[in-house]
Amino acid sequence: MDEVTASSEVRPVELVTGPTMTLYRRDVASSTEKDDKDVERTVYTYREIRFPTGEYELVRAGMLPPGIEEWTADLRRIQRSAILDEADKLINEANDNISCSKVQKTVDSWEAYRTAMRAYKMQVRDTVNQEGFPQTVAYPDIPAQP
Repeated sequence: MDEVTASSEVRPVELVTGPTMTLYRRDVASSTEKDDKDVERTVYTYREIRFPTGEYELVRAGMLPPGIEEWTADLRRIQRSAILDEADKLINEANDNISCSKVQKTVDSWEAYRTAMRAYKMQVRDTVNQEGFPQTVAYPDIPAQP
């Protein structure tokens, strides 16, 4: 895993997975500059964490890649972002089930699940405040689907 500061004239996407490396970009900032013809252009500067093949997936799964001895705040935030992304997908699924169901009991159970998932997301976000972060983190249990 390597970390670099990079810049681009195009707003970078957060995650790029290629055949040999995964790029995870964060802390994007934009600035306006004039080129040699006095034309203004926007430049995006960001931190880019470069993971060799398979290492990003290990971090997402809660495992340290080979050669990395301890969790950093950046690695934990990457792991947490993956958990939050999955929670968003499950909330969207609940929304679909609420919209499509004609049975009130089913609607009620999916609404309760959606509420539980939103609370779960808040608990996941709050893990950065746990004692021992980033070395040790206790993530909450994900609510069961109806």
